[in-house]
Amino acid sequence: MALTVINETNPIVVTGTTAVPVTLISDKVSVEKIRWHNPTSVGHKASLKDSNQDLVAKFYCYAAHEPDEIPCHISCHGLVCDDLDSGELHIYLN
Repeated sequence: MALTVINETNPIVVTGTTAVPVTLISDKVSVEKIRWHNPTSVGHKASLKDSNQDLVAKFYCYAAHEPDEIPCHISCHGLVCDDLDSGELHIYLN
């Protein structure tokens, strides 16, 4: 399944699944935090990188349906999701 990105609001909401890089934002962005809602299975992963392939956030599901949150407080050029196995990513911008 492809990713669906709703970026008209803050947070940006990303749903679907992917194992290939998908550009979410191509411009410079300031990220406050990223929250992973409803990962469905233990072992599922989610990760975000910038356009230079530097890691921004990486999640691993230790308990199904338990949300996880990473406070980032970073600025980066571009945002790419290269792995989302389940759930939704909520990306909060400054």
